[in-house]
Amino acid sequence: MTGRARCCAEVRSTGPDRVGLVVDRGDTGIGMREQMERTPGHCTAGDPVIPRPATVRRGTGTPIIMIHGNGVDHRLLLPLDPCLADAGAWERIYLDLPGFGGTPALEEPGGLPEIADWLQETIGELVGDRKFAVLGHSLGGVLAAHLAITFGDQMSGMALLAPVVHPRPRDRTVPEKRVLHRDQKFLGLLDPQDARDFEGMAILHTAEAWAAFRDAALPGSAPRTHAPSCSCPADITWPPRRAPGPGPQRRSRPGR
Repeated sequence: MTGRARCCAEVRSTGPDRVGLVVDRGDTGIGMREQMERTPGHCTAGDPVIPRPATVRRGTGTPIIMIHGNGVDHRLLLPLDPCLADAGAWERIYLDLPGFGGTPALEEPGGLPEIADWLQETIGELVGDRKFAVLGHSLGGVLAAHLAITFGDQMSGMALLAPVVHPRPRDRTVPEKRVLHRDQKFLGLLDPQDARDFEGMAILHTAEAWAAFRDAALPGSAPRTHAPSCSCPADITWPPRRAPGPGPQRRSRPGR
């Protein structure tokens, strides 16, 4: 994608180099400030629309790129931030992959190889020549492994949380999902669709687990009405059954 013009829509300019919103998160109790940002590009007729990433940046120090999985957005990884803040001098960069959260979808085909190419270029623009680390969850894990190959020694480390190892479900050997605790009375209080979504992801069907799901997973899994329709290959879709853990199992939706 090097050399192509980048275009992004539905943003307002707040300066010559940056478009975005600054949000003060005083309610977190850890005194941080986060920035949701997009950087505008310039496009001409016939150029492909290659989206700028929506990002949340916290802290200072060595960049660590946080890459979420399929069917959610960067908010799924935000609960890790207090631990990372205590771990040392890290600039935590949470980004939304194309078609998720605040980042517009890629033009077709927009599959896993195109997402990997987009991520490689995006990280190059975010960190330049600095060393950086990566944390990848689920689908973000296989993308992180790709980055380790392409960036080599520029990557100082990599952490993988329940990563996808084989992109094709038929190549995987995983245990059956097992629910560890189920509060049927509580589940009966939820909206039926919310309950189905929650049960499809979680292995603890409790009020506490629901609160975490509601705040971190559910917002990023809502339909993106402003994303263009695209055809995504099956090799980035979750299998019907998966290993225990809070990974997404969403219905097929436009822009995913």
